[in-house]
Amino acid sequence: IINMFTQFSRISLTTIKAAQQAVWTSNTWFTQASYLMGMTILSSLHDDFKNRIILHKHDHEIIAGNPDGPCLLHTILSLVYPDTDAREYDIRDLLAKMTVTEY
Repeated sequence: IINMFTQFSRISLTTIKAAQQAVWTSNTWFTQASYLMGMTILSSLHDDFKNRIILHKHDHEIIAGNPDGPCLLHTILSLVYPDTDAREYDIRDLLAKMTVTEY
């Protein structure tokens, strides 16, 4: 098992999408959680960056119009940070320091 937060550069979007496809097919609580995560992330983005993300919607939508949280997060991290092991520490550090008050 590869953790997206601790080993970002070792997991591909293809791998995440395959796992999330199973989640969306199962139509369980995890489906709802993935959708809510995606909507929360999207609603927190600045309009300019949101427009940039929309150009990559094929990367983060499993079912058209429904953002998948883990795929969306991977897409954002891929756009913001180079996909290298050296950046993993920075990503973990920034995510760990995030608070609700920052939004």
